[in-house]
Parts: sequence; C-alpha cells; structure tokens
Amino acid sequence: MERLALCFTTASFAQRDAYMERAVQVRKVGVAPLVEDALGRWFTASFLSHHPALREDYAAMLAGTDARGYAYCCEAVARADLTGALGRIKAPALVVSGALDPVVAHAQAAATMNAIPGASLAVLAGAAHLGNVERSGPFNDVLLAHFAGSSAERGERERRAVLGGGHVDRELAAGARFGAAFQGLLTRWPWGEVWARPALDRSTRRLLAVAMLACLGRSEELEMHLRAALDAGCEREALAVLPEGAQDLEDTFHRTDEHSRRPLVLGCRPFGGPLFHFYALAVSRSTASWARLTRSRAQAITAAWRWAPEG
Repeated sequence: MERLALCFTTASFAQRDAYMERAVQVRKVGVAPLVEDALGRWFTASFLSHHPALREDYAAMLAGTDARGYAYCCEAVARADLTGALGRIKAPALVVSGALDPVVAHAQAAATMNAIPGASLAVLAGAAHLGNVERSGPFNDVLLAHFAGSSAERGERERRAVLGGGHVDRELAAGARFGAAFQGLLTRWPWGEVWARPALDRSTRRLLAVAMLACLGRSEELEMHLRAALDAGCEREALAVLPEGAQDLEDTFHRTDEHSRRPLVLGCRPFGGPLFHFYALAVSRSTASWARLTRSRAQAITAAWRWAPEG
C-alpha cells in the first residue's frame, strides 16, 4: 500500500451501546423508522433543505436496506476496535473529518491522526458524516492532493517527465530572478491541471500539443515539444505521416530528418473511429536552429480539426 485515506471513520466508535441498541431495534421494526435520524447524522439540515431530490434518493436507499444486514453491520461496528493497529501503518495517511460530523467528531479524527506516524488531518468545514457528498469539491481536492500531490507537485513531475529535467532546471534557473511567479503558474496550471489529467495518455498529449503549436505558429514552443517527443522515443510509425501535398511544400522547411534527409511531418491520430487529423512539421534534433512556422504556412499543411471518415 503506497498511500491511505481514512475518511469520516475511526478505529473504535465511541457509541457502542447506541449501535447495539440500533441493531436490536432494526430486527424488530426494520430500517425505515431510522431513516430520518440517519439523514440527520449524514447531512446538515441546510444541505438537506437545499437538495430535496438527493434527500429522497438517500432516504429510499436506506429504507430499502435489508434489516438483518443492517443489524449485523451495527454489531460489527460496535465491537470493532482497531486502535492498536494504527501505529503499525507505514504508508502516508490522510484522515478526513467533517467539522459538523456527529458520528466521528473531528477531535476523534485528530486522535486517529496522532496515532498514525506521520499522518495528516483535513477537516471539511460545513460537513456532517457524509462530507464526500455534502462537500464533494473540497473532499476531492484534499484526496487528490494526498494521492497525486498538489497541482504544483503534479505539475513539477509532469513537466520534468515531458520536457526533461535538464530543460526544466534551466527554465527555473533563468526565471528565478524575474519570472519565478510565472514559472510557478506554468507548473501549477498547464502542467499540474491539464497535462496531469488521466483522461489522455502522455503520448497523445504530446501530439496534440505539437499540432496546436504548429497551427498557432509558436515556433519556440514547437521546437521544445518536438525535441522532447523525439528524445522520449516516440515511434516514427506513429509520428511520421506525410499529408497529401506535403512533398510540394519542401521549400518551406529548412531542416531535414537526419536519417532520411527528407522533411519529417508529425501526424496525430489519437482516437478510433472518426479521427482528428493534425499535421505539423517536425525538424531534426541534430540541428541548432529550427524552421519558423508562421500561422499561414502551418494552416497550409495542418487542416486542423478536419474530420476523416471512419476506416
């Protein structure tokens, strides 16, 4: 286990007698009579009043719970005591608590944190027991920061993985005096919030970045991303696509591929079915200077956002 989050829970619940009494009651009358009290523990009154549909959904879910199963769960919670195991947790742990949780008070959550070596605590303001629902935004933020790092940490890792540690070190050193704030913004936002998203793999993002930079005529950034993509070992079969008519534009390219001595054009085909076709010029890694792609020349060979028929 690499990391652990303990959310709205404790190693030993203080209300043991209450849980045992609840088990007895459920076996007698079922779960339905307990619904209102349970909702009052799970959510604040204000949240319930502003989300009537959600209130009905949770009430129906709880009322439909099997009585025997619910009773067994109450008894298991009442008898469980894992306090002695907390000190054996070695993975970085985060304890999450709701400031208004009547089931696990944040003071009890703090005790759990103190029992785990190196653990941290996050208390969600305005949250009752199901703070992951009531305060979903802040809850997701603290979990993301714990499991994946802050946006700055995620961005630092992604930026170095994509562009190379040497390049990033040079950029940070160059901006240390005058551009530190801007470098921090770059790390947190495009790298930490966009590049670090899991929806697209890194290779696809590389190709999309190259295509967009070519379309916009951003030659310096295009150079940076092309060098990084080639240095990362992007397969030539995946990258080298000569669009129709590209051979006639050879005079627009000032650098050639070091192996074939022909212009190397990158194509991006990240999706199955209808494909977005992006084409951009990639020039050789062995040259010191790069061809400048103006907006008009880039558009002449890119046909950005052009749909291709399936197959």
